[in-house]
Amino acid sequence: MRNNDTYYTLYEDRYRRLYGQGIEYWISNPEVNKRVISSIEKFLNYACCHPPTNPIIEFGCGEGYVANYLLECGFRYLGVDISESAILKARERTGEKGQDAFLLADVTDLHQVSNGSFDAAVDNSCLQMLIMDDHRVRYLTEVKRILKSNGKAYFRENIQEEEFRQRISDFREFVETFNGDYTTLHDYPAFVDGKRHMIKLPRVPARFNSEQGYRRELEEAGFIVDYYSDDSWQCVIHARVR
Repeated sequence: MRNNDTYYTLYEDRYRRLYGQGIEYWISNPEVNKRVISSIEKFLNYACCHPPTNPIIEFGCGEGYVANYLLECGFRYLGVDISESAILKARERTGEKGQDAFLLADVTDLHQVSNGSFDAAVDNSCLQMLIMDDHRVRYLTEVKRILKSNGKAYFRENIQEEEFRQRISDFREFVETFNGDYTTLHDYPAFVDGKRHMIKLPRVPARFNSEQGYRRELEEAGFIVDYYSDDSWQCVIHARVR
């Protein structure tokens, strides 16, 4: 059983399992990657972000797919992730331009990053990885703190129909509530050179919300939601600092 401060290191375990099965990248579905980049391009237009003027921070940057795109565009960029394996892969992926572009850190405590130092923030499925109330509040507080007074934030998260209203104060409570099993191996699709393969991985903890729920969380954290869309599986949100 993981404790409250280490449950999200299960993501590091998953990266290592992936690489051990010959998979180069976690999110390697080319169609998914194209949709993500297209979505972020729309956000950049909304946020009026232009390279190299507007610095961008990405929370939960993973293996650097979005990072590579933003760096190629010429943005000043910082990617943050708690997984050492992911950060190493991101540096490898982005080459020389990304060697100083990543920070190994906990997104709920980013004391290394100054107040108001970024124009825009990107969260490509990071918020949903935090399952405790306290962690989600601390994370969104950090996002707002790090953004400038007119800063904009992008969120792309999985959704559910009903708003998540239950209080979750620790990891054990989450596991017991949802009968979570994070040890049994399950079949998951992965892609190598665009071809689909099945591999074995344990589940990782995640906490989704409804449109109303995400709006509530962001508004309580000091954001105004300007745009929301979903495809019944994932949502995209554009928000600005209030």
